[in-house]
Amino acid sequence: MPSTPSKPELLAPAGSAETGLAALKAGADAIYLGLQRFNARERGRNFTEDELARLVEYARRKDKRVYLTLNTLIKEAELPLLAEQLCRIAPIRPHAVIVQDLGLLRLLRRHFPELAIHASTQMGLHNSAGIRLFEELGVERVILQRQTTLEELELILKRVRLEVEVFAHGALCCGRSGSCLFSSWLGGWSGNRGKCKQPCRRLYRQGERQGFFFSCQDLCLIDLVPTLARLGVAALKLEGRLRPTAYVQRVVQAYRIMLDAAPDDEADALREARRILAGALGRRWSHGFLTAADAQRVIDETTPGIAGKACGRLLATATDGITLHATAPFGIGDTLRVQPGSGEEGYGFTVRSLQVCRRAVKSAGAGEECFIACSPPADLAGTVYKVAQAGTHPGDPEIELPAGRFVVPLRIGVTRNEILVDVPLGRGADLHWGQSWELAPAQKTAATLDQISGEFSRGDQSAFAAGSIEVSLEPGLFLPGSVLKQVRRAFFEWLDTTLTQEDYVFHFHSRLEAIWEEWSRIIPEPDDSVRETIRCAWGQRQQHSGARLAVQLFEPAEPSDEIILPDFVAETQLDGVADRIRELIDRGHRRFRVTAWHAFTLLRDYSELELTAAFPLPVANSSALEQLMELGVGRAMAWVELEVEAIEAMLRRCPGRLEQYLYGRLPLLTTRADLKQGGLVADLRDNRFEIIPDAELTTLYHEGVYTSPPIPGLSSFRDLQIAETAQGQRTLPRGNHTLA
Repeated sequence: MPSTPSKPELLAPAGSAETGLAALKAGADAIYLGLQRFNARERGRNFTEDELARLVEYARRKDKRVYLTLNTLIKEAELPLLAEQLCRIAPIRPHAVIVQDLGLLRLLRRHFPELAIHASTQMGLHNSAGIRLFEELGVERVILQRQTTLEELELILKRVRLEVEVFAHGALCCGRSGSCLFSSWLGGWSGNRGKCKQPCRRLYRQGERQGFFFSCQDLCLIDLVPTLARLGVAALKLEGRLRPTAYVQRVVQAYRIMLDAAPDDEADALREARRILAGALGRRWSHGFLTAADAQRVIDETTPGIAGKACGRLLATATDGITLHATAPFGIGDTLRVQPGSGEEGYGFTVRSLQVCRRAVKSAGAGEECFIACSPPADLAGTVYKVAQAGTHPGDPEIELPAGRFVVPLRIGVTRNEILVDVPLGRGADLHWGQSWELAPAQKTAATLDQISGEFSRGDQSAFAAGSIEVSLEPGLFLPGSVLKQVRRAFFEWLDTTLTQEDYVFHFHSRLEAIWEEWSRIIPEPDDSVRETIRCAWGQRQQHSGARLAVQLFEPAEPSDEIILPDFVAETQLDGVADRIRELIDRGHRRFRVTAWHAFTLLRDYSELELTAAFPLPVANSSALEQLMELGVGRAMAWVELEVEAIEAMLRRCPGRLEQYLYGRLPLLTTRADLKQGGLVADLRDNRFEIIPDAELTTLYHEGVYTSPPIPGLSSFRDLQIAETAQGQRTLPRGNHTLA
């Protein structure tokens, strides 16, 4: 078991270089950020590769860390673009890459081993069995699903060796991460691709009643920081890559105070932290899903989903600004948002110019009519909220962030007569440097491995920085620090004249040849000839004698049936699920439908099983399918949001290996929240949905059944279990925008 860390890492969001700089200065140990593509907050400003390199270098000098989010699903046609981007990212060496897509994980592990991997909360990991699988796959840290309870977290931390990161503050989704289809269903904007339109924040109605039935309060675990630290959580994550800099700054300051407080000072620290958080202007605070009681009250259906404090009523819009009646004070530097009453996406901006009675002012008070210069959309309407107060200026990233350096591995050999330094680039391109000297035997203090690696790790004016360092040292030598410093400088001066940053990036591009060759190979078809699988009620079995039948784990089953394993198994339920699997295998069952990562751990001790991977386990590219095949999967369901072209691109490499969800009622959202209204609900556009609770989860379905035109070459899956209750039919949008 790992040693319990004395203090969790404080991990802050960075939607811009300014915010990242502010977070690190405010006390964050690490920040996470995304580039323009392949991250779950693509609506944000995000970063260029140069900005990433500069922030990584700044963090390295401050003994901080930067994690890069590549946490979306990847389509087949995007794999080459992604591989090329990794070739440019690898020399920068962010401290870890946060991933959702199994195909990307496989690509990183096989071809970019210098990059550490963290499993995103979008992976949906919520129990120790799933975490153990990712430990075997080379992941260094997992970010737990936000609907994990405190009791489950404590059990998980006792049973795993991997680092576990948890969300501690910020916005909460109603649905479980990584499987939500709500936004896609309503318009083709996938939350699994960073495009979520937040339908859970909208207004819904049920009969004569209306409210924000799926809108969660914000998560705030500031009072539980000492508890989480004692449990051994590796990192506390703050949500907010779309939030203003001032918001992030305040939240980091508050959590830093709690993390640094001595046990006797925790009560005073908590009061001060809460005072600071009050200025961050989020939604109402909650403990999220930490207990069953918390889950019952996390939904705030009476309050619009907008974060912040109401501060005005919009009176008029013009091309150059808005006029509003202030109901609470605000001023220059504050961030405001005009929010429609429907919960639809509003318009946000930072106040840069403010007038009252045509006179420029720095602030407006309650009751005043004021004009704010901005560029609003023409049809703007709604209430004005202050979503962030002006913060202290974090500094100018252009001035404060140093030039980015590329990271090189070093192998250093020290003997009495010389020092040799190798830069192992591979493929016959290794670089070698050496210098002669005469070292005397040590009289008192001999040179150490740490002395040498520490010196070569120091900051330098070079375009390169040392990454991994391997040192071999002849024992018993005296090595003056001044001599070692001169040698280090001489080596990096030589390296700058021998290797350019462009040449180093080209070295990584040489890996593409092996990647292209791997992706050009056709995956052989499986021997299994079954082309149709149907899930149906027990009494309807005889109506579908030509197809393989699929049943849930705890339903009656014949040995020829396929057993559908649950996609959600709480930590406290793992033993019961494992016992049921053992019972079925003892009775001759060999076919299982895997819908979540923990199933692979639960099945690992059994041989000659026939496994199919299926929703909500995502398969969006052939690299993901190959990884699943290495885990024993013979066929996999193509991710249900994929458009036809994306599926056909996968199919060309994987003939006979893909299955299509053809008919049924897709779960658009599953949650542990207590959705008290139940039954049928509708939004203001008359999209109608049904909420069906069970013992552990509540599921949101569209009122109609989902259908998809068959794609030639794919096996099919039809779910008839609750389809008979559907009203009409609905085809999921499959244009290019579905997973764009």
